[in-house]
Amino acid sequence: TLTLARPEQDNALDFALIRALNEALLAAETDPRVKVIVLRGAGDVFCAGLDMQYLQDLQPRSLDDQLMDTSHLAELFLRIHRHKKPLIAQVQGRATGSGCTLARMCDFVFAAEDATLGYPEVRWGFVPALEAALLPRMLAPGVVRQLLLGGAEHAAQEAQAWQLVDRVVPAAELE
Repeated sequence: TLTLARPEQDNALDFALIRALNEALLAAETDPRVKVIVLRGAGDVFCAGLDMQYLQDLQPRSLDDQLMDTSHLAELFLRIHRHKKPLIAQVQGRATGSGCTLARMCDFVFAAEDATLGYPEVRWGFVPALEAALLPRMLAPGVVRQLLLGGAEHAAQEAQAWQLVDRVVPAAELE
């Protein structure tokens, strides 16, 4: 089990967490004791996407630094998607922005019935660029447009109908 352990920031992704996840997934891939990986969030939220303070701190940096940073996140998504062992996202609370993509890149997404998933950042003028490149390979084009341009968070049942979630269960049964 890999736990996103930044509950005070709704498990938002920053450079350190992205690096730690990449390293843990790489280690799990070669560990014969690991058969399945469960990705979960600490506290009430799976992952609120990218840490906004982290993004603000990145803005004044050079274009090369920003591209390197984006490549680390893309590497994480692709490592999950191409991992040799099955990955299960255990979604409680919210999975938004890059947190939603983090979940969907897993082989299976199990969500609590009160979970919400989506890409609200478009409402704030933030373009989910990596998602625009990755999601069309996994979801129907109309669904991708609704998700990335609509800016809404969707209930777990609706997310399941759109194939963002594989199974919805009562919150008490998620684990």
